[in-house]
Amino acid sequence: MGYDAVSLVARDAEDVMAEQADWLSGASAGNLKGDFARLVDRLCSRLGADAVRVPTPEDSYLPERRWRFVSALDSAAPEHRFEAPHEAMRAPLLLLEQAEPVEAAAAAAGGPPAWIRWRRKRLSLRRAQGPRRVLAEWWRSEERGGREYWLVEDEQGRSLCLYRKQPTADEASRWYVQALAA
Repeated sequence: MGYDAVSLVARDAEDVMAEQADWLSGASAGNLKGDFARLVDRLCSRLGADAVRVPTPEDSYLPERRWRFVSALDSAAPEHRFEAPHEAMRAPLLLLEQAEPVEAAAAAAGGPPAWIRWRRKRLSLRRAQGPRRVLAEWWRSEERGGREYWLVEDEQGRSLCLYRKQPTADEASRWYVQALAA
């Protein structure tokens, strides 16, 4: 009983732009802060203070370390307006909780993969954008090498954000799926 698969088709779609619109242009900043404070207060009283958290920006180029969640009641939580870097690719819509390793075969050395095997399925890739190179955070001892990010699209139109972990002296280059892209 239940569903084995559900299919959703978007007949008309547009790219997601990396910008933040002022969607509350009619509201004054003072009223908005008051409304938000009342909402946070109500949620904290019903769910508990530890259950209500907000993202705060962190200084990192690695997607999984770009945000940190803090208590909504923490007065030290900075206000931040997202600004996309100049070389930004399309922003991923859903960052996976942990990057998933994939088997990949590149058509040319140093290029994007021609296909990947992810979650036991082989996906042929028809389009790729990249690479965007991100160096390892040298102050973290567990990080070595860098990453090359690619936005790829398979033959069914699914977009994924992949990265290739750059090889070090004691390990080979490996590919991972980091996020589902727009």
